[in-house]
Amino acid sequence: MKFLQASFRQNKPYDQLVREILSADSGNPATRPTARFLLDRDADPYLLTRDVGRMFFGVDLQCAQCHDHP
Repeated sequence: MKFLQASFRQNKPYDQLVREILSADSGNPATRPTARFLLDRDADPYLLTRDVGRMFFGVDLQCAQCHDHP
């Protein structure tokens, strides 16, 4: 939460913010709070795809898990 608050106060560009969230290293104490996005989902590709689609693209990709059509 503090990471997001600080990022918004700094008026960080959206692409940089997303890149920092999705590439965070949990071994680095400076980026550990950012890595919570990945750690909370146990790096499960289905959960990550679902949440990235919803939060960053505004699209629900969860149905693509079972359905394979255009």
